[in-house]
Amino acid sequence: MATPLLSIQEKRIILTRDKGILKYAAVTHGYWLRNDEAKEQVKEVVQRFQLQHIFRPFTRCSCCNGLLQQIESTLLQARLPIDTLLFFNVFKECKSCRKLYWQGSHYDHICEWIEDLKAN
Repeated sequence: MATPLLSIQEKRIILTRDKGILKYAAVTHGYWLRNDEAKEQVKEVVQRFQLQHIFRPFTRCSCCNGLLQQIESTLLQARLPIDTLLFFNVFKECKSCRKLYWQGSHYDHICEWIEDLKAN
C-alpha cells in the first residue's frame, strides 16, 4: 500500500475507512469513518469537525472540486438541450472541467439535505 503523500504534503486531514492508513507515522491528521453509507459519512464528518456553520453549497464542482462561476445561457446553446435552456435561466460552469450546473429537479432535495446537516 502506498503512503498518502499528497495529503501529507498539503497538510490535509485524511478521511478513511482503512485503519491501516492512519497507522503510518507520516500521517499527522486523520479520521476513521465509522459508517459505510456515503450520506451518513458526510453527516459524521460535519459533526466531528463542527462544519455546520461554514457550508458554502453550490460553489464547487462535484466532479473536480473546481470553483463554479455563473455563465450566460446564450453561451450554452450548443452544450445543452433546448428544453433545459427554456426552463432554467441561471447556470454555473466549473472553471476547471467546464461541467455545467443549474437548479434542476434535485436542487430542492439537496437544499433540504444541507439544512438537515446544519441542524445536527
